[in-house]
Amino acid sequence: MSKSWHARTSVSGFLQILISSNLFTLMSKQEWVSRVENMVITLLEDERVEVRDKAAGTLSGFIHYGFIQTDRALINKFRKKCEKKLIKSPNSNGVTYNPTHLIEKHCGILGLCSIVKAYPYQVPTFLPDVLMILAQHLHDPQPIPVSDLAHTNSNSL
Repeated sequence: MSKSWHARTSVSGFLQILISSNLFTLMSKQEWVSRVENMVITLLEDERVEVRDKAAGTLSGFIHYGFIQTDRALINKFRKKCEKKLIKSPNSNGVTYNPTHLIEKHCGILGLCSIVKAYPYQVPTFLPDVLMILAQHLHDPQPIPVSDLAHTNSNSL
């Protein structure tokens, strides 16, 4: 991937247009769906918050129109990332966290939020479990803002 975070953010927008314009053709081969899903998850794990946020919106759209299926494997993948323990380390500016662990945890939270946002008018059987997982992370440190979780939950009611 590019070193420019602007370019990586643009990949999400490009994927949205590419997939929506060629949805049925791309859905005909599971290999293509898997490759796109892996690309989006890679973008969710990016070092820049802006790239992760854009990728979360892309993932939500793909789930919403059925390009990526929400199954237990996808939910568990994000749940495992959410369970990453954040270890505090003292710093001259206060307390910091291991950035790799924080990014992985944020990826899991954004992935689960994307699942919730993908179903604005329904409550599939797995959704209450996803919301319960998210509720456990309301007080996580930045960049996992409470406002993202509150916004996700209020939009799905």
